Amino acid sequence: MLPPPRLTREILDEDLQIIRATLVVLHDDLHRLSSDAGDAVKRALASIDEARSAVTCSQTADIANG
Repeated sequence: MLPPPRLTREILDEDLQIIRATLVVLHDDLHRLSSDAGDAVKRALASIDEARSAVTCSQTADIANG
């Protein structure tokens, strides 16, 4: 059985955007249930932003290096 193909940076970035958008929509409801849950979502959003930035930076470096 062949291994699945590797995901491109573009697909990974799109997936991160979808996850981020989902968490943004859920944040208020989760925060109403538990302030700890709301705080966890905020931390997750910050981590997703950091991951997207890293993906973008490495993609820019790859393009610059040809």
